[in-house]
Amino acid sequence: MVFLIHYYPGLVPDRTQQVKINVFLSDPFPVPTGVPQGSHISSLLFTIFIIYVGSCFRYCDHLFFTDDIKLSATVFSPVDCSRIQSDLDNLFVWCLDNGLKLNTSKCLKISYTRSRIKIDHDYYIHDEKLVEPSFSYHIEKSCAKALKVLGFLVKSAQEFNNELCLQTLYESLVRPLLEFCSVLWNLSQISII
Repeated sequence: MVFLIHYYPGLVPDRTQQVKINVFLSDPFPVPTGVPQGSHISSLLFTIFIIYVGSCFRYCDHLFFTDDIKLSATVFSPVDCSRIQSDLDNLFVWCLDNGLKLNTSKCLKISYTRSRIKIDHDYYIHDEKLVEPSFSYHIEKSCAKALKVLGFLVKSAQEFNNELCLQTLYESLVRPLLEFCSVLWNLSQISII
C-alpha cells in the first residue's frame, strides 16, 4: 500500500471534509485515512487494500462483494465451530491492525442443515454475539405490499366479469409478492406464518 501512496501523493496528505445539511456547513475536519469518495481510483485502492483480509481465514471460505464479506464453512463437529470462531477472531484483529471498524450490528449468523441433529454454536466478534436473522420483518413487509396491490386490483377490476382474467391478474401481480423468498422462511417458525 505504501507504494500507492508514493505514486498518488495527493490522495492522503492534508485532506479535510465538511458536512452540509441544507444551507448549513460544518467546520472542516481532517481526514487522515481512507480515499476520497467519488474519485475514479477509490474503488481500486479499496479493493487492493481489502483483498488482503482473505489471508486471515484459515478454515472458512470467503466471498467479497464491495465492502461485504461472507464466510462459509461446513460444520461436522464442535471443532469446526471453534475453527470458524478462530477465523472471526482473526478478522477482528486484522480490522484493528488496519484501522477498520466492523459494524457488528450488521453481522449475522445463518445455519443451513439437512440433518435432524443441528450443531448449534454461538459466534462472537469482539464479545458481541452474532444473531440469526428473523424473517418476520420480511413476511410482514411482503404481506403489506401484497395487500396494497390486491386492494388496487379490487378497486380497478370491479367491472371485470372474466374469472380467468382476475385469476391471471392475481397470479401475476399479488402472488409473486407473497412467494418472494418463501423458500427461505417457509416453515422456519410456525408462529409467524
